[in-house]
Order: sequence, then structure tokens, then C-alpha cells
Amino acid sequence: MAACDSNYKFTLIDVGTNGSISDGSIFASSEIGQAVKYETLNVPQGQIQLPGSNQSTPYFFIGDQAFPLMKNFMRPYAGRRLEEKKQIFNYRLSRARRTIENAFGILSACWRVYRRPICLDLNAVDKIVISTVCLHNFLKTQDEKHTPEKRLYCPPLFVDSELENGQVIEGTWRNEQMQSQRLQPTGAHRASRNAMEQRDILADYFVTQAGEIPWQYDYIRRGTNRD
Repeated sequence: MAACDSNYKFTLIDVGTNGSISDGSIFASSEIGQAVKYETLNVPQGQIQLPGSNQSTPYFFIGDQAFPLMKNFMRPYAGRRLEEKKQIFNYRLSRARRTIENAFGILSACWRVYRRPICLDLNAVDKIVISTVCLHNFLKTQDEKHTPEKRLYCPPLFVDSELENGQVIEGTWRNEQMQSQRLQPTGAHRASRNAMEQRDILADYFVTQAGEIPWQYDYIRRGTNRD
């Protein structure tokens, strides 16, 4: 389990848990999950104003349905036949989650040790994961010193890109990957009223002139949202 920044560099990782355990369960018992829950991570505190709006929001992580909804951790609205603004919120969250999907994609495509089961002692496996993540971050930082066409670790077109109409051009790392397993929810999570209100504020904002992106309505009405 991991979090990353907008440049596909990992900022938090949790290693050593059996892969058959759901992400929601791992998160709940992990140091990362506990730190998010009790707000002890070194992340900005307080609220930030949404651009072009008088509404504000705390800084938050995003995840899929496997994770709990908290005021500092947003997840999609559940269910089908959602009203349009909730569908748009889910699309915007899914769009942002492609960042961590691509970060894992770069890591596993470039470090081929991940292409098959690692038949080593568990402590050795943990060290391999931590080492490759550190090297990944280092090489991404080195790449950023060069213009895109001169980048070797993550060259142009290696990661997903987006056209002006919102169409996604899949990165070439996907050509080297087996289909990843879809994470499954762990069951109902009881969210606080504050967290639900926070999500509603964001959903409302994403359908305002200040918060919308031009193609989101066509995207939703075409029924192409993955969530």
C-alpha cells in the first residue's frame, strides 16, 4: 500500500502484509491508516479555500471503495444510478487516482523483479520493495532535471496522458503489465457526518463554473466513468 505525489513519487509506503488481505483491512491496521485516522502525519493542517469559491476543505487523501470515508480521506459515492453531481465527483476522484495507478505501473514495469512471485525470505522481500521504491523516487527526481524528450526512466508517453477533451491516452507501461487485480471493498464503513458533508461540498464544487472541467458532463453522459 502506498501514497504518491503528482509526479508519481511515493510519499508513504506500507510493506510486509500478505497480499490476500484486503486493502481496507491493511489500511485500518497499518501505521499509515492510524496516522491518517488520528491526524499525526506531517501534512498541512487547517483548511484551504477552493479556487473561485468561498468554500474551504481540509487537505485529504483519496482512495477507492476499499477505503473508509473520513474528512481527510475521500472515497467515491457508492451505488448505481447516482445523481449527476455524484457521478462527476466519482469521475474526478477516479481521474486523480490514475496518478497512483501510474506510479505503481512505472515501478513494476521498470523493476522486473515484480513481474513474478519473489521466492525469498519475507524480510528480504520487504527490503527489495523498500529499495526499489527509493530507487524509483531517486530516478524520477533525476529525470525531472531534464526536458521530457531526454528523460530515460519515465520518458514521454510512458504514463497516461489526457487530451483536451478528456480522452485518456494510456501509457506504454501498460503494454508490459498483466491485468492488475481490482481491489474489493471490505464492507460497510461508518463515516462521520463531517466526512459526508465534506464530500458533498466537493461534489457541489465540481459542478460550479470555478470547479468544473469542460468535458466532464459529456464523459458522464456517455456512461464511460469506470466507477
